[in-house]
Amino acid sequence: MEISEDILKKIKEVSKTIREQKSMSQKGSQQWSFDAQFDPAGMSDHLPDFSIKIFARQNESDETNFSCGISLVGKEIGKIMLARYNGSNHENDVASYECHIHRATVESINRGDRHPEHADTQTTDRYENLDEAFKCLREDYNISMNAGSLQKNLFEDLLL
Repeated sequence: MEISEDILKKIKEVSKTIREQKSMSQKGSQQWSFDAQFDPAGMSDHLPDFSIKIFARQNESDETNFSCGISLVGKEIGKIMLARYNGSNHENDVASYECHIHRATVESINRGDRHPEHADTQTTDRYENLDEAFKCLREDYNISMNAGSLQKNLFEDLLL
């Protein structure tokens, strides 16, 4: 299934509401996963069935070790990570202990790259912690919160 620049743009623009949240601790990190509700009307008649998943992870002993991201998940497309907002706890080809954002491109998705979001990595000063990174993700992908249906937990300040 090919994804066009137009579909990627519309996915980014369509209003999404987080409707369900799950939280767990694993390997020294607190992790949250979210299901998003959206109306795909007007995106494309040939767009496969997919859901939008959002995640956040915070290492419990290193405040600079965090990540949050957004992906498409469906039978026809598998899992496609669209973007990941990382903390400053590591180096890669672009960032040297700086906060950075990985974004998938149409080309990396259509090639079937295992990690399509690695196609476009840029450092950023838009955030310094998980709360701020999650807010950037929500702004960039037009995501609102449905606070009434979310459980209260460690992420409570961020969600409200």
